[in-house]
Amino acid sequence: MSAHIIKKVMSKNEEVSALFFGLDINLLSQTISLGSQINANSAWTDEKYLSANKFIMESKGDASKISETLAGFFDNINIENAKGSLITTLKLSEDDIPKLTDVWSELVMKAFSSNGNSQSTSQKVSPESLMNSQWDYKINDKLIALPDYKKAEFDAKPSFVDGPLAVSVNSVNINEELNLTELNIEGNMNVPKIEGWWHLSKAKLTLKVNSVNDKAGNNLLRDERCVKDLGYRGSNHDVSSGFNTTNLKAYAQKTLRLSEGYNFSDVANVKGALSFSAPVNIETIDLPLQKGAGFEKHGFRFFINEFDRQSVSYAVSGSQKHLIEIQGLNAKGEALSQSYSWGTSDAKTQHYQGDVKSIRLIFSNAFSEHEMHFIIEKKEFFPKAELKVNYLTTRPSIVDENDWANATRQKWGDTNAKQFLEKEKYLSNNKVGDLYQFPFAMMLSHDNSQSWGSHPSLKILSPFVSGLTFNLQAIELTAHSINEKLSYYVKNSAWYRIKNNFITEYIPHTEIDKAQVLSDSVNIGLKLKPKEPMGKLSGEIKVNLPQRIETVNVGLPDFKQTLHNHEILISRVKITNGQTPHTTYRVEAPNLINMIAVLKNGNEMLPLQGGVFKDGFWSLSYQLTDQIDHFDVLVASKLNTLKFPYEIMPNYNK
Repeated sequence: MSAHIIKKVMSKNEEVSALFFGLDINLLSQTISLGSQINANSAWTDEKYLSANKFIMESKGDASKISETLAGFFDNINIENAKGSLITTLKLSEDDIPKLTDVWSELVMKAFSSNGNSQSTSQKVSPESLMNSQWDYKINDKLIALPDYKKAEFDAKPSFVDGPLAVSVNSVNINEELNLTELNIEGNMNVPKIEGWWHLSKAKLTLKVNSVNDKAGNNLLRDERCVKDLGYRGSNHDVSSGFNTTNLKAYAQKTLRLSEGYNFSDVANVKGALSFSAPVNIETIDLPLQKGAGFEKHGFRFFINEFDRQSVSYAVSGSQKHLIEIQGLNAKGEALSQSYSWGTSDAKTQHYQGDVKSIRLIFSNAFSEHEMHFIIEKKEFFPKAELKVNYLTTRPSIVDENDWANATRQKWGDTNAKQFLEKEKYLSNNKVGDLYQFPFAMMLSHDNSQSWGSHPSLKILSPFVSGLTFNLQAIELTAHSINEKLSYYVKNSAWYRIKNNFITEYIPHTEIDKAQVLSDSVNIGLKLKPKEPMGKLSGEIKVNLPQRIETVNVGLPDFKQTLHNHEILISRVKITNGQTPHTTYRVEAPNLINMIAVLKNGNEMLPLQGGVFKDGFWSLSYQLTDQIDHFDVLVASKLNTLKFPYEIMPNYNK
């Protein structure tokens, strides 16, 4: 490029014998100098010296009409006429570099703002609308003296606390979409009780996780700076910042993904920082609506460039840390709602819903700030909690046809069965059908009156068989309607008596005409449109009576899926923090009965809340404890299946 310029200048000026360009960076003085030297005869350099200085002065005047800051740069140009050499230098100091942003802002404002400050009527005039949810920034002074963090009664014990700040590992799980291990981290602080919402305060709680390390100190986090499969998720390297609150607690949450090939067993610790900042000691500055009106403080500068009836063009420079809010006020001094804006953070035109008469700056003179750097060792991720379970004494057992015959010897009458099913008013008020076909009774309910729709619900009465209690797949329901075929397992969990935390006896939910029964409701997930009635519902109730039971010791499954005898597939999929931390396993097996946790002292635990069946596998959760010796998976290697077909035609006109 320089060679092209030299050739062009010398071809048009025969008096020029040489032309040089140079760049000098002086680290000691922290300056950058751009220079040129033209060697020519004295008459030529004398003439050009005068014309060049005149050009610079005229250019400075022209530039001042566009950008005052740009015009100031012309003072940094020096031209020297030295015995046949014309030397030109532009020197930029450390203080000049930030001004380049101001130049750009002023050029953008001039290019896009309206001409003059006349109250133009050509633009569409908006009816006046005042700002909603204005925050009283004096409330922020409540955040100056923060108490030490105190957890709420039902919160998890935090993993790391320093003064008012706390960090917890909320959970560890497998992201099935990405097939990666995820850690979910949360930062917290207590907030005072107020009337209003703290998120309007411009306070920030910022969580940054620097690394998730193994024992050797290697960072296991996936490098996500160029990853495109994150969707709505933030990358590992992003900070989480905000001030959402719940139950007098502010929080910031961060989800992290380990690199492919690593899982939770490789993790040794998590390192990061949690910081809090809130603007306090607030002052308001009201500026008249006139060109050039401005405000300067703490290295910040604001000035009005142009204005119209319902818009203001302004520019800012320097640090904007202390600037909290810019408001447009009406004649009564009330803050107007903003409509739209364009420009940059340094130069903007803001349009308001109403006539603007003045500008208000809300400015912070100080900040309440706290910062905590943390290292959470793995043993501190999930605090130990006292076991709060009822121990199993009798496992699900073999059930033959005689056991089933004994359980169904006493028959209930339709009237009393109906009366029992209709005790739950919401379901009975939306009943569209029922069926009383011993040994099962069903009531079908569907509220299709709402625009958002709802799933039909089937409440089922079934016989109480002690040996089938806590057998997850003992009662299977198939449901067919039009072109949809679905299947579910009906919960077969009896009530029980307890003595010293041990289950001593299983008992039915109720007796109807001396028949002992259990009840459960199943939501039928048909793909119905809002207010659409369902068609005929039909299918089978299958009772799976185990004739032979196999017990498989699967050890202590981890996050890697393992295959065991009888086609048992199992893996740990999640650890969840809380007042009582628990861990969840994914279990698949033909004719699965249940998975039982066997403690080191010989006691046995069932899954919490019975488990969830979805997408062909069970999710079974257990209280997190180091007292578990191993898990036993029970499967039926031989079954006797009894089938009871049913059909219900819904009637929505009742």
